Amino acid sequence: MCFHTKGITSQSGALLLRQSGSISHCQIQRDLVAQFDVRPAEVRALFSGQLEPNRAPEIQNRMLTAGLPL
Repeated sequence: MCFHTKGITSQSGALLLRQSGSISHCQIQRDLVAQFDVRPAEVRALFSGQLEPNRAPEIQNRMLTAGLPL
């Protein structure tokens, strides 16, 4: 199920928030999976606060290093 919203797009190897336009949550998830070499289930679990405690910091650190504001 996809929802359309202002979202995240990849630019210059880092994920940045876009100020205008819309992309689907599905596209955001695909971008995160490709950018950070994680499984789609891990992305969903991370943002719902249900990811394993030892895995969450690893993924969060990679995202922060790439410039994604969490």
